Amino acid sequence: MKKKILIAIMFLLLPVFIIINSVANEAPEEDGDSIVEVNNDIMVNSPLFTKTESNVDYVQPEINMTSDGFEFVVKKGDLSLYTNKKNAAIRIQNDVTKFVWASDVLNITDYRLAPAKRRQYQSAFVVDYRQGNVSTSVESSEADLELIKNENGLTYLVSIEIETEEEQEPDYIKFELSVELNENGIDVKIPYEKIQEIGKSRLFTIALFPYFGSVFGSSIPGYIFVPSGNGGLVRFESTPAISSTYTINYNGNDANWTKISENSEESGMSLPIFGIAQGVNKNAVIASITSGSSFAEFNYSPSSENQIERISDEKIDGFHKVYNTFNFRDFATLDYGGQLIAMYPEKVYAQNVEMNYTFLQGENEANYVGMAQQYQEQLKADGALHRNSSSGSGNVHLDILGGETEKGIVLDKFIKMTTTKQLLEINDELTKKVDNKFIYTLRGFNKNGYSRQTASNMNFDSRLGNLNDLDGLNYYMYYNPVESYGSKPSPDNNSLINVHSQKYYLTVEEGVKYKFYSNVDSVTQGVTKALGKYKNTLAIDGLYRLYGDHNAKYERYQVEEKYVALFNDTMPMYKPKANMLAFTSHYLNAPLYHNRARFITDSVPFLQILLRGYVDYYSTYINFSTNQEIDLLKCIEYGSNLAYLISAEESYLISNTLSNHLYATHYESNKNLILAQINDANVVLNQIKSQEIVDRYVIKNGFVEVTYENGIKVYVNYNDTAQSYDGVTVPAMDYKVV
Repeated sequence: MKKKILIAIMFLLLPVFIIINSVANEAPEEDGDSIVEVNNDIMVNSPLFTKTESNVDYVQPEINMTSDGFEFVVKKGDLSLYTNKKNAAIRIQNDVTKFVWASDVLNITDYRLAPAKRRQYQSAFVVDYRQGNVSTSVESSEADLELIKNENGLTYLVSIEIETEEEQEPDYIKFELSVELNENGIDVKIPYEKIQEIGKSRLFTIALFPYFGSVFGSSIPGYIFVPSGNGGLVRFESTPAISSTYTINYNGNDANWTKISENSEESGMSLPIFGIAQGVNKNAVIASITSGSSFAEFNYSPSSENQIERISDEKIDGFHKVYNTFNFRDFATLDYGGQLIAMYPEKVYAQNVEMNYTFLQGENEANYVGMAQQYQEQLKADGALHRNSSSGSGNVHLDILGGETEKGIVLDKFIKMTTTKQLLEINDELTKKVDNKFIYTLRGFNKNGYSRQTASNMNFDSRLGNLNDLDGLNYYMYYNPVESYGSKPSPDNNSLINVHSQKYYLTVEEGVKYKFYSNVDSVTQGVTKALGKYKNTLAIDGLYRLYGDHNAKYERYQVEEKYVALFNDTMPMYKPKANMLAFTSHYLNAPLYHNRARFITDSVPFLQILLRGYVDYYSTYINFSTNQEIDLLKCIEYGSNLAYLISAEESYLISNTLSNHLYATHYESNKNLILAQINDANVVLNQIKSQEIVDRYVIKNGFVEVTYENGIKVYVNYNDTAQSYDGVTVPAMDYKVV
């Protein structure tokens, strides 16, 4: 492979590692002649790669399981469950290894703590409720707890008494928290039908086990796994570049509850999970949400171990923490003529909270690879993943840009970027030169082109040819029922109207480009119609944007159920959430990196390890990469099929349209590079067809060994010098298959 980087990647040198894309209105040069040398030492030590593991050994100090008020509950296999009925905290001990996972801070007397902090560190949950506009938090130790033991675990009957105005009866919030032990971990449940609100106070959130597996500073080698993009780690020895809790809904912002003036677009996390590894390949846990992810938030709190004695500071402590908060209601403040009115749903969301914590031991399990394999087993058991003998077989995804409309003073101009006949010519040329299967998605082949897409606009634009021309081609009609675009902030009648009585839109470029979301009924009706019209030739985008609908009285969890009910067969999907994996034949635009949050220290291919051998997955568009050589190596390392967004005509033709950000689509300009990259990837992909990834080992920063179930090992070297390991030498910026 070439040793020089094809496109500038100087963003990797920035300390916060944030990409800033600046796309001019005029199309850039497409000849690929711009070449910049890169300091690979800085690059491979960045958060966009995986670091080598610490060689520091870790043995957990001995824990007295019945100290601090804990008592035995039940034993299953090698695991024993204990609880503290003063605060509902739990501890689980592996009776063979003696390792303990706990929801409270172990050996708490080692820390100088005020009584309030001590209660906080021992709390099993934190409840947030509201009386009108006033929000109050209550820790588990402040609630009335009744413990009921059973043969599988325990149930806590929780009652929170809330003071009201004088001479009025107090309010109460009640719910049940159950913990069932199995041979591999615990199942935790808060059933919605057991939630009671007596009086006027209303339950809003429950932060569940906020100190479970928490680690003080760098006292333990290991990391937290974050389901961001393809996967990220936060190492305990790091100093996170944030000082407060990072919180994100697993499904991103809910447009139904967000003001237009406050809007931002985020797709949330890839999967409803997180993980903790304590000790290198020693002990780990993966926590997954099996019900309630639509209203769940991921929380990571950074460690500031030098702050442990600042006992008056409620926002900062010395522990790395990762946990989920469940929002049983959303909340908005509405301004009616200067009077602020609180708005929230009358009832809590009618869906159970259910989580599974699975414990992993040893070098074959207790790491992010083992976490991915465990979650894979869970999804298989749930019927969401099925073994696919054709997955990872060297297919190539070509997203074809068909047409676009340029707005005119009097008449709009339709621009043909790729006709069906031009697509056939591209296919003929490619299939003669490489032995690969190509799947095509026809983007912008709807009436008037890509930016004119809506939930109802799914008819093929005959100015681009005839779909019958493509008989025998493996093609799918691109269909995004959620998003539409305009040059003015003027949504149509099918747009979402949120709780603020606003037609929801996002400003992509002020005064130039706006994005609108469809209301939920338009989405569901559109998908139903499109499935009937195109049957097995439909590729779905946009359903990962999950939001409620004020006018239709749908909350997010109900919309999730509606979307899932639309499908009974598999098809290509763009960035599907976990709830859609059962209906996904091709995972399109699988990320190669995490979302570059500042506290993440490493990038890991968790998503690819999870899907390999089960779902065909394809990269983000290589021809839009700011570093094509690195991203090609990432695809080779991750066993990812390649993907490109192309057009037969040159990109400058759409420079005055709403698609002017698609600046590198010209097939002829990309052709030689595409063919070379496909041939490079084929060397690996042809030897690992349908094979699972069973191990990944970072030999040194920028030098990785990936092992497949058939015994094939792929070595990838991102360094600017040759690297050797176990008798294998890999040249700089290259790979080798053994």
